[in-house]
Amino acid sequence: QLGRHWQQGDPFQGAPGTEYAYNFGSGSTDRQEAYFWSSGDGHFSDFFETLFGDRFHKTPTESQDRQSFSIKRQGDDHEAILRIPLEEAFRGGTKSITLQSVSPGSRNIASPQEKHYEVKIPPGILPGQKIRLSGQGGQGIGGEPPGDLYLKIEIDPHPHFRLEGRDLHTELPVTPWEAALGKSIDFPLLSGPVTLKVPAGTQSGQKLRLRGKGMPNPKGSPGDLYVEVQIKLPKKLTPKEKALFEKLNAVSKFNPRS
Repeated sequence: QLGRHWQQGDPFQGAPGTEYAYNFGSGSTDRQEAYFWSSGDGHFSDFFETLFGDRFHKTPTESQDRQSFSIKRQGDDHEAILRIPLEEAFRGGTKSITLQSVSPGSRNIASPQEKHYEVKIPPGILPGQKIRLSGQGGQGIGGEPPGDLYLKIEIDPHPHFRLEGRDLHTELPVTPWEAALGKSIDFPLLSGPVTLKVPAGTQSGQKLRLRGKGMPNPKGSPGDLYVEVQIKLPKKLTPKEKALFEKLNAVSKFNPRS
């Protein structure tokens, strides 16, 4: 039922002597209003009261009284992607970013806007984690507070390190004689250079674990670093190198296929 003065198939008309008009908003997001005038006999009010509920009421007298209502709503939360290099995720710091948004302009016509932020990145942040910028989301309505802006972290691929959880993985190329005899090698990490000891007899594909050298953890223990040893042979041997390998072949009893 759409009110006692509505009939199926007839266009809507106000009762005799009734004027009606409406106006939603004036270009401001703080307050939205709807106005109507009635002669007091209930025709116009009944129709809109059926559609909109208690926000519309009959006028108490036959004079044309203005009725209004306010809409209040907290601003929406927004989300954006923030891509950073692995070094920045490891060390943390402050990053200047610019985001584009669309806001209502004059006459409620949407217009693009740029906003600049100084974002504090905590050390050891991981992909998928979010940084919250309080009050930087959608605007509230009717005096309500704005929403928040969440920056979801994505980390760019690194040429040398691979991130799995808080653990870092990398590879270390060594020569056959370094793997056989052992070697202390200076190795650059995200936290700075370290001296990595390759034990004698290390096999290709073997992993060396450095505890606590992975991603920092503000709320607990840091991750570990796993270094996979890769034994590399020279593509072309000098005559002297070839002679040494031939001598080794003659004296060695090692057979990896036995």
